[in-house]
Amino acid sequence: MLGKEYLALLRRELRPAVGCAATAAIAMAAARTKRFLNEPLLSMDVALSSSMYKNAFAVTVPGTSETGIELAAALGAVSDRDDQDLGLFDHIDPADLKRAKGLRDEGGIRVTVVDPAPHAYYIHILVRGENNTVETWTEHHDARMTRVELNGEMVQESPDCAEPQELSEASTALLSLELADLIQIVEHFPEEELNFLLESVRMNRSMAEKGMEYRAGLGLGHGLKDLVDLKILSDDLITQVRIQVASACDGRLGGLKQPVMGMTDSGNQGILVALPIAAVAQNKKISQERMLKGLALGYLITIYMKQQIEWFPLVCGTAISAGIGVSAAIAWMMGGSIEQIEGAARNATANLASMLCDGAKGGCALKLAASASESVLAAFLALDGTIVNADEGIVAAGLKETTRKVAYFYKHGKENPDQTILEILQSKHLACTME
Repeated sequence: MLGKEYLALLRRELRPAVGCAATAAIAMAAARTKRFLNEPLLSMDVALSSSMYKNAFAVTVPGTSETGIELAAALGAVSDRDDQDLGLFDHIDPADLKRAKGLRDEGGIRVTVVDPAPHAYYIHILVRGENNTVETWTEHHDARMTRVELNGEMVQESPDCAEPQELSEASTALLSLELADLIQIVEHFPEEELNFLLESVRMNRSMAEKGMEYRAGLGLGHGLKDLVDLKILSDDLITQVRIQVASACDGRLGGLKQPVMGMTDSGNQGILVALPIAAVAQNKKISQERMLKGLALGYLITIYMKQQIEWFPLVCGTAISAGIGVSAAIAWMMGGSIEQIEGAARNATANLASMLCDGAKGGCALKLAASASESVLAAFLALDGTIVNADEGIVAAGLKETTRKVAYFYKHGKENPDQTILEILQSKHLACTME
């Protein structure tokens, strides 16, 4: 596989995003449903999977100071922009917000949870006008509608969206690689072909600055800085990483109408990869070329992990996918051996794999900041020779096998986590006895 395919994969997966993707997807689905009605809307029923509901429930809607799925859906219903993918919130003005609040406050928006839903990513919307009703289904990914019905008759169906799109050749090949293969690919990238990654650093640092300035969301970044000023926290590299990442997450989930550079449809993943790697590079005076390749490695590992972990898992997908990417990338960037780089990824997995996902919200800044600082720490511990043993728990010697075990646990461990962990441990024992 040529490096250009992996560069194209990075370009495709890195995208600007405003606010929470789940909230934006609900608003966009509402806008597109309203378009088919072709008359004034009287009411809207929004039925969501539990995963979508929990990831939109407590997020501040960009450009407002309020949370709520009803408000997000109402903003979609009053918007005349249904062609913006997940960027609808970029174009909301005060008049739109006033109309949306009126629709919500009049009880025109009703939200329910579908349990069990056909898919983790599931939005079903029913709108009513005086003469017509429209139903739409948005499933699997972003805001692609799989079905539209007008007055009970099918008017649009997208069979190609009924299941997740086939992975590109580069995506498919990525899953077969070992960490050493990923490193080799990154090391051969020409520097000039990676300059687009600088925008992810610039954009996410800008959000961190705004999050700090406005003390947005939880205000964790500002609070951490206060603790530095009070000499409770040291003003060291790890604390600087915590503050930057926390501030960016504060802004993103606290309603600031400003984009971050997201990764694999997650703004938080883009923040978590870009800012720690760039901070370490700056602190350690690492060349721009090596930093860019470190960013590429961090992003590719995040994609690698995310493709094997189901959408909206029980645990925080950002912490595990991006956290491992950050740890391995920093260890590589600092000149670590393959054993140290694998060890950094293993340290991060052992630490972060069980972080609970209880929905997107301002409090995610705590998790993101903790993941960022622990990922950096995992890398430097590995460089110093402190590495979790491959025989322990859910980890394995290599990233590829570790990813398989993590994915297996996330898929099968919901009902009986102890039994699933036991199966993983027994498989290790069996592998040892067969050697």
